[in-house]
Amino acid sequence: MADDTHHYMSDFYTSNETRRQKTEKCPTCNGTGKVMADQGELVALIPYSDSRLKPRRTKLIIGITVVICLGIAILLTFFLFPRDISITTANAQSRSVYINNMTNPYITVEVTLKIENKNYISSMIDQINMKASYADYIVGYASPGRVSVPPMSTISFNTTITTKYIKRVADKLRYSCAIGNWPHFVLELFETTAQCSTVFQSFATSTSLATFIDCHQSNKDSPFH
Repeated sequence: MADDTHHYMSDFYTSNETRRQKTEKCPTCNGTGKVMADQGELVALIPYSDSRLKPRRTKLIIGITVVICLGIAILLTFFLFPRDISITTANAQSRSVYINNMTNPYITVEVTLKIENKNYISSMIDQINMKASYADYIVGYASPGRVSVPPMSTISFNTTITTKYIKRVADKLRYSCAIGNWPHFVLELFETTAQCSTVFQSFATSTSLATFIDCHQSNKDSPFH
């Protein structure tokens, strides 16, 4: 009987020692089995394998987030991708003509530029330089101010350039335009260079137009006429 009791007690202590080695103290009650009364809220212990601790639909949420981010990136790239700004000289027409034999003649010409912005954001024409040539001689310069072009639009921009003729060029113009009372025209070349800029790029573009200009003084309003 004593041996059985001794064997039972030995198994009990061994079992308790093994159980003590496999367990840890509760971090909430520190192994006392009691929670302090001044603790703000009670903490329930849940097994690590409990399904409530496993995140739900994590892969689905991550997948949707990735798709949304890619879609936003593609849209931003499409709308903000730099596109061309084209400038063409649509028309050139004389507004005032002054020709006599005493002073150098001049013609004031109105030039119409057609500016097309293919970007989805506003663009700026920072600088425009224009020159006019007649009979291989440069007879006029103009530098109008800055121009803002709305997104995905085409605008017409009018500017004036005064062409002045001296020496042999003036003599040639007088001969071509001041003889007879009928319409006279001279062929002139208008060349334009522009410095364009958007949010992501800056570049230069150019355009030219060779056209006939009406130089018949009697058909024009001139302060000297």
